[in-house]
Amino acid sequence: MRAIDISFGATALVVVGEALALTIGILIVGRAREPWVTAPNVLLLATDILLGALVLCLLALGRVRSTWSIVAIVLLALTHTARDLELLFGAAHPFCFNTPLLIVNNAKLAGAVVAVVLAVVAV
Repeated sequence: MRAIDISFGATALVVVGEALALTIGILIVGRAREPWVTAPNVLLLATDILLGALVLCLLALGRVRSTWSIVAIVLLALTHTARDLELLFGAAHPFCFNTPLLIVNNAKLAGAVVAVVLAVVAV
C-alpha cells in the first residue's frame, strides 16, 4: 500500500468516524437542542460523511488518484479550514465549540493537507 493510499484512507476514516459519532450524539443521545446544532453545522457533518465515504469508495476501487478523490480531499481541507476561521473570527455557534473538537478538526485538516500534497507530488 502506498503512502498516498494510507493518507487518503486514514483521513477519510477519521472524517467519517467523527461525523458519525457527532450525528449519533445529536440524534440518539438527544443533543439536538444544543446551541451548536445549527443548519450550517449539520450540513458540515453531512458533507463530511458524503465526501469521506466517496474517498473510501474510490480507494476501494483503486481510484485514489482520480479527480473525484482529489477534489473530495481538497473540499474536506477547505471545510475544515473554514471551521477554524469560524472560531478565530468569533462566529455565534462555531463547529469547533470546544477544545477536543478543535484538536480533532485540526488533525483531520492536517491529514487532508498531507493527502493533497502527496497527490500533487505523485502527479
